[in-house]
Amino acid sequence: MHHVETSNFLEFEHLHCVRIEKIVAPAMLLEAVCVFLLLLYCQTGFESFLAFSGLLCLAIIWWSTFTIQMPIHKKLELGRDVKLLAQLVRTNWIRTFAWSVRAVIAFALAWQKASVPIAGILLVAHLVCFTSMLPKAAGLLEESA
Repeated sequence: MHHVETSNFLEFEHLHCVRIEKIVAPAMLLEAVCVFLLLLYCQTGFESFLAFSGLLCLAIIWWSTFTIQMPIHKKLELGRDVKLLAQLVRTNWIRTFAWSVRAVIAFALAWQKASVPIAGILLVAHLVCFTSMLPKAAGLLEESA
């Protein structure tokens, strides 16, 4: 968003919010269904603890999304604000951390329930997604400073 010209920012932010909602809302619902299925499927011992921990991570992700990130986006729809952009990037690390913990939980449950190859695939997929975000996030933080 730092790279969007000020004259185009309002249109960009509005389109970003409209478009991302169509992608994120179904993904968030699918994520919730998966967490609740894991709670039903993993009802004993350490697996139950992991499934509940996944639910806690999801609650943190949703809390951050609805109480921090979405209100910032609503303010940005009124106009470009460098401080709000920096706050958006900084606070997104809450979700990044919670999603990373959820990935470890998914890996552990896959290791326990399925097989080592499936767990390895989950871990590699998450690491590829996470590491592809780091340079972009670091660049945004540097620009906002």
